[in-house]
Amino acid sequence: EQKKCLDGRKKILLDPGVVFGNGLHPTTRDCLMALQKLARENNFKTAIDLGTGTGILAIACGHLGVRKIKAIDLNKSGQNMPMD
Repeated sequence: EQKKCLDGRKKILLDPGVVFGNGLHPTTRDCLMALQKLARENNFKTAIDLGTGTGILAIACGHLGVRKIKAIDLNKSGQNMPMD
């Protein structure tokens, strides 16, 4: 589920279940901030999210305007996550 923050940023809400990637881990937050910076400075249009877990980084890429995204994970638990 996506909601807008008061400062115009987007908030992505998801239930990670048993897979990695709820956005609270410092590494995930740093990756999200790096993606925002890349999108502002380089306007990238393709991304690969290896070890995608919940897909939070791939979802963020989509919201940043990336047109072609591959999200791959070998953990079968992530296959039950609905993706839009």
